Amino acid sequence: ATSDTDRTIDFATSNLAYTTADCGAFTLQNMIDGGSYTLAVKGATAATCSFTAAGFTIHLPTDHGATTVSTHTLYTFLVMGADIYVSWIPGL
Repeated sequence: ATSDTDRTIDFATSNLAYTTADCGAFTLQNMIDGGSYTLAVKGATAATCSFTAAGFTIHLPTDHGATTVSTHTLYTFLVMGADIYVSWIPGL
């Protein structure tokens, strides 16, 4: 699991990760076709997350926006071929 304020989220050892960083630009690593991954963002400031992953196209939900102040946001990533489909649950 990734922790602290890392902006690079490495899924090499687990499909579950978290960060205490506020939303912003995150780099996702070690994701494979057919995988399902979850990231908990535990930052305290309202901000919008963005994601990049080498070799993949990221597809965010149409309602994606800023997180809620002082709450957690859960992101799920489904990897299918060269596409990563993202869902989110804000305000946890």
